[in-house]
Amino acid sequence: MKTKIILTGLLLVMSNLLFAQKTNGVSDSVLLSYSIVNQDLKPLKMDLFFYGQKSGKTFVCKTNEILLPNDEIYVIYTSLSTESYELPVANAPNQYYKLEFQFDDSKAAEIHPTPTETLVKFVLINHLSEPQIADIEIVNDLTLNRYSGKTNEKGEFEILLPNNSTYTINIDGSENYSKFIIPKVYFNKIEKRIQYEGNYVGKLQPSRDSALLNLRYIDLSDKPVLNEIFLIQSISTQKIYESTKTNEDGWAQVRVQIGDNFSISTKYFDNIATQEINSEPDLYVLDLEIKIISSAEWEERLKQIEKDELEREAEWDKIKQLIEENNKRLEEERVERERIFKEEQEKAEADRVRLEKELAEKQEAEKEEQERIKKEIERLNELEKIRIEEEKEARLDELKEARKIITSNNSKWGSDTVIFAVLDRNKQWKRKLFVLDVTASMYPYNKQLQYWYMLNYLEKDSTNFVLFNDGDGKALKNKKIGKTGGIYSCFDCTITKFEKNLRIARNAGNGGDGPENDLEALIYAINNSDDFNELILVADNLSLIRDFELLKDVDFPVRIILCGVDGWINEQYLNLAYKTGGSVHTIEEDYFDLSLLHNGERIKINGRNYILVNGFFFLVD
Repeated sequence: MKTKIILTGLLLVMSNLLFAQKTNGVSDSVLLSYSIVNQDLKPLKMDLFFYGQKSGKTFVCKTNEILLPNDEIYVIYTSLSTESYELPVANAPNQYYKLEFQFDDSKAAEIHPTPTETLVKFVLINHLSEPQIADIEIVNDLTLNRYSGKTNEKGEFEILLPNNSTYTINIDGSENYSKFIIPKVYFNKIEKRIQYEGNYVGKLQPSRDSALLNLRYIDLSDKPVLNEIFLIQSISTQKIYESTKTNEDGWAQVRVQIGDNFSISTKYFDNIATQEINSEPDLYVLDLEIKIISSAEWEERLKQIEKDELEREAEWDKIKQLIEENNKRLEEERVERERIFKEEQEKAEADRVRLEKELAEKQEAEKEEQERIKKEIERLNELEKIRIEEEKEARLDELKEARKIITSNNSKWGSDTVIFAVLDRNKQWKRKLFVLDVTASMYPYNKQLQYWYMLNYLEKDSTNFVLFNDGDGKALKNKKIGKTGGIYSCFDCTITKFEKNLRIARNAGNGGDGPENDLEALIYAINNSDDFNELILVADNLSLIRDFELLKDVDFPVRIILCGVDGWINEQYLNLAYKTGGSVHTIEEDYFDLSLLHNGERIKINGRNYILVNGFFFLVD
């Protein structure tokens, strides 16, 4: 900027006469006549601007003659360039000036700043310094006036903006993208360079109060996954933000409030990762890569589980009738035994009464006779003990017969003896609290645990049971997470009490749909018993855990005996053991060290390979 100061003292000698001739006696203004030439001294006809530095007012003249208020210092300029003149005007009457102004018009096509407006050049580039084309809106924070434009192929856009103001920049609809201040400086120029990613990942952009998360979804083979959605939840407010769908490169976007901590989830897996964002207003763009099984793959796994479960149900329908017929036969035999025993017991009781009466009447009889009568009473008491043992053996026979029927029919799902195998390997487990799935599909394993308990019952070694049937037959729509119900307890449980409670729980509901309320039952067990060292979940490998989101409330290591395993392991039970510091047990092996694995490590279970990714196990074979 070049400013020329005009010295007006010499002009005042002639001003009174000339002013009187030109203005008809106006005394508080100066009359200025002027001509304009370019750098080649050729006349120019154009608007001339007069900015009063004291008043802040701008006057425009189109006729080469203008009246201007006295007692002011004027900056005189055109739109041709940043050249200007400074004209002091005294507070005197009858002033008249005749002046010639010279301006360079070689850059007349360009935009030039003024004393009241700054020329702002916006430059948009991405993180690779590539220019970006975008619509820019500039909002004056005080007046709320809006100015707009669009960057060119060089990423540039120029505009005149009033001085002495703070502005907010919106880009392509992304509000509050940036801020800047224009000071009160005459003929000022500013270059505002802004990093803007454009469509590098998607259309969303950050702002000073909203961070942009660019999330990439890759599967277990490190391939990008299309059409997935991320759910981002604020840990402080619980507000959930939903991302765009992933593109062919696996990228999705979401904008979230700054100054918070967030958990990142997908359609089927919660809390895969967390991300904290600073509260200082700024532009935050975070690129995160999330490795997890794709929704399509997981849905295929669910279909396989459902297929296996249907196969097992069909198998059980075939042999259930045989078991019922066998139970009916055994029940008839038991009734007949009880009838015979009752007759014998009645006769024995009559004999006992008679003998005791004789004993009372013959107290003075010979000692040998008294001893004979006492031995007879002891014999009758022994008969009662034998009857109890025979009843116990009969119940064991019933369980053995059920096992024979299952085995003889080549049952794929019920012929394993996983409960016997696991408990026999882990005799160090004391004061056990079993949490037992008693839905229909678990019938053979319920019988197996019942059989084991009859053989191993010891009053001095406390064993307690919590039984769950997923809602006492409720319809699916009425099964609320954490409040599904169908939970029964048997604490200080004798053999008889266990049989009774097992029968009640099974008759009250058989599950209905596939998923079960395992965690609700575990939480109930932990909260309602303090007399245990080992928490043992007897679970159905072919049933999903309906309420896995309750995991945060399970604060005790869970030992999981998996029933119905045919090759693969349901990953949910591996995740449950991993996250609680527990273990998983199959008919062949015990896996105690799951919680010691690190992200990306693999483990072979039951002949299949599993990988730990972001806190979740997945089958990779």
